[in-house]
Amino acid sequence: MIKFLIMTTNDFSMQELQIGGGLDLIRGQSVNLDEAWALISTCSEWLRDIGMDHWDKYYTRKMVEEKIKGQELYLAYREGELVGTVTLDTNPVSYYEPNDLETFEDPKAEAMYVTALAVYPDMQKQGIAGNLMKFAEESAKERNIPYIRFDCRESYGELVEFYKKRGYGVVGRFTDPSDNDEPYLLMEKKINE
Repeated sequence: MIKFLIMTTNDFSMQELQIGGGLDLIRGQSVNLDEAWALISTCSEWLRDIGMDHWDKYYTRKMVEEKIKGQELYLAYREGELVGTVTLDTNPVSYYEPNDLETFEDPKAEAMYVTALAVYPDMQKQGIAGNLMKFAEESAKERNIPYIRFDCRESYGELVEFYKKRGYGVVGRFTDPSDNDEPYLLMEKKINE
């Protein structure tokens, strides 16, 4: 279990959390847009270079700005350097169809939806993404939200295994017409009873 140290600054909308692994986490605000977009776009380029261009087609600077305004976009720092990000929302992503949502264990139950989990390529395999997922789970537990849900491109086998090792199960599958009908897995983990 991660223990959170919450420190409030003079701006009460800004919180800094220490989440383990030497990471400090802040909730992104409009002043963080440039660095959040730099991280997402760098990860998008990296994915494209390994043959997966789905983030190129989906994420834009405007979308990152909207995530900061309307969702919970968090930025993870190690020794003052941005290393990763994750976005949490209690609303499902807009591209889920009703039949996609029906594949979840309890489709009508409240859930925390994880999107834009990203770690700078040269910082991967250091436990950062795992700590960000632990943070998402602890956030859900603190709010008594029973499920964590997200989707993952099926062909990204290493990432699918990353999630499975953390107890996430595949509950459904859909194809994305905007991504050459690439199959995606709907994944879920029950956090609270």
